[in-house]
Amino acid sequence: MKKNVKLFIIIVAVFLLIIAFYLINNKSEYSKEDIVSMINPKITDNMYLSIERIMETSDSTSVIQYYAKDNKLHGIEKVDYTNSDSKFNEESLFNFENKTVQSVDHENKTFYIYPTEESENPLLLKLNSDKEIIANSNEKYKYYGKEKIDEKECIKFSLSDNNTEAIYYLDTINNCIIKIECLENEEKTYEENITYSYDIVTDEDVKEFDINDYPDYSFEDFTS
Repeated sequence: MKKNVKLFIIIVAVFLLIIAFYLINNKSEYSKEDIVSMINPKITDNMYLSIERIMETSDSTSVIQYYAKDNKLHGIEKVDYTNSDSKFNEESLFNFENKTVQSVDHENKTFYIYPTEESENPLLLKLNSDKEIIANSNEKYKYYGKEKIDEKECIKFSLSDNNTEAIYYLDTINNCIIKIECLENEEKTYEENITYSYDIVTDEDVKEFDINDYPDYSFEDFTS
C-alpha cells in the first residue's frame, strides 16, 4: 500500500512539472522575471561554445571558441579589422587541476604560463554573465514575442535606456541566450551570435601546448 502511495505521489509530481514546463514555454507574454528564471544554460564537462561578435563602430569581427573537457579549457580568440591590417590572434589552455594557464599570442609571438583559479574560468563567466546582467539591470524591459533563429524557437525581448537598446534571443529549448543585438538611435552597433555543442570535444582539442612548437616565440613563466 505504501509503495502504491509513493508511486502515486511521484506520478503526480512529474505530471505537475510537465504542466508547469508547458505553461512557462507557451505563455502569450513573458515578464523580465520569467526570462531570468528560464535562463539556465546547460553546463557539462564536455562542451563547445562559439561566440561571434560584430562591432559596427570599429569595423571589426571577433570569434571566440571554447573547448572544455576533463577540467581543461582551450580558448581561442581572433579579431579581424575591416579597415586595418591589425589583427588579434591568441589562444589559452586553462588547466584547473594544476591551476595554470598557457597563453600564446601569435601576433606578438609570445608564450606565457601563469597561475589561475576555477573562479577565473572564462567559459563559466560567460555562461553566467547574461543572466546576471538581465537580472540586475534597471533598464526598461520590453517583450517582442517569439522568433526563430537558425530553426530554434526563441523569445525575443530587450532592455533599453534613452537612445540605446539591447535585444536578446532566448532559446526556449536549451534555455540559453543565442543572439544579442545592440542598437543606438535605432542603428545597429553590435551583434553577438552564440553557438553551443555538447560531447564533441576530444583530447586533442585540450592538449597542452608544447613550447618546442614555437621556437621563435619569447617565453615567460610567472608561476615560479
